[in-house]
Amino acid sequence: MLNLEIIILRKRATVPNKDSVKTNLKATAIYIILNNTLAIVLNKKLIEEK
Repeated sequence: MLNLEIIILRKRATVPNKDSVKTNLKATAIYIILNNTLAIVLNKKLIEEK
């Protein structure tokens, strides 16, 4: 689901507008951070269950 949203953001970034590109890079970075945080939390839960 997140990957689809990132692809949509990247398509928007193709518009020749520096501000929109910066905004989309920030949004993409936030999605990556959220994805990593979620993965870490899930891994910790799996480790605790073992």
